Amino acid sequence: MRSVKTESSDKKGSVSRSRKVKNEKKSFEYWIAWLLFLALFFIFFTIFGQNGLFQIGDLKKARFDLTEEVLTLREENSALRKEIKGLKEDPFFIEKVAREELNLVRPNEIVYYFDTSSISSEGRK
Repeated sequence: MRSVKTESSDKKGSVSRSRKVKNEKKSFEYWIAWLLFLALFFIFFTIFGQNGLFQIGDLKKARFDLTEEVLTLREENSALRKEIKGLKEDPFFIEKVAREELNLVRPNEIVYYFDTSSISSEGRK
């Protein structure tokens, strides 16, 4: 027995092939759309997420600011250590601090106070 192909069977075959191709094309487009969505999702969170690029930039700036603060505090600590050493060991430094901060004077010394506000205003005229 032979299989006889008729026009109607050719049309059915070509219709089923075209449907199959269309379905494969839709499936391919579906997967491409999903991959594109996932790529955009990962890119978004890489830039804007909790550990994203913006957060890293903010953390670098904060680290820089803290490093500067540490350096400033180290310099301040060094100056305070120097002052402590002077107050413990140097009588001239102790006298200087007493005169400047406590306004102490030796006996028989006369202290003169000048009104600096009138001097500065006269100098401007």
